Amino acid sequence: MAIYARLTAAGVVIETCATDPTKLFHPDIAKDFVSVPDESVAGGTVADGKFTAFVPPTPPAIVAKAQEIIQKSKFLATLPSAERIAFYAAKDSDTAVSDFILLLDTNNSVDVKLAANITAFDAFVTSKYWSDSTATAVKALKEVD
Repeated sequence: MAIYARLTAAGVVIETCATDPTKLFHPDIAKDFVSVPDESVAGGTVADGKFTAFVPPTPPAIVAKAQEIIQKSKFLATLPSAERIAFYAAKDSDTAVSDFILLLDTNNSVDVKLAANITAFDAFVTSKYWSDSTATAVKALKEVD
C-alpha cells in the first residue's frame, strides 16, 4: 500500500494519507504530497527515502524539594513544657533562639526539613534548651492536611 505525506522543508511529516492525494485534496494541496515509506506517521522525518520516528526527549528529573511546613501551635506542642519555657527564656540572651522565635512568630509556621532549621534544632540541643528526643520528635513532625 502506498503512503503519501506532506513534509516540511526539514522533512518532518505533517500529515499522511493512504489514498492518492489528488483524489482527496484540492490540486494546490495535493501537489505537496510525496510518496513515503509505509511506516511514516506525522511527527517523524523522512530523509533519503527513510522514515525516522519522532522520539520525544526524556524530561529532566524533577527533584522534589524536601519540606515539611508545621504550624506554630503543633511545633510548640511538641516541646515539653520545661523545654518550651527554657527555650523562650533564652530568647533574650541567645541570638539564635531570638532569631528562630522571630521567624516562627512571623510565619506562624516552621519548615522542619529546612537545613538551616535542622542545624538550629541541633544547636538548641547543644545549648541544653532541648533534649535529643525533642529534637528528634521535631524533625519527624508531619503536617496533616
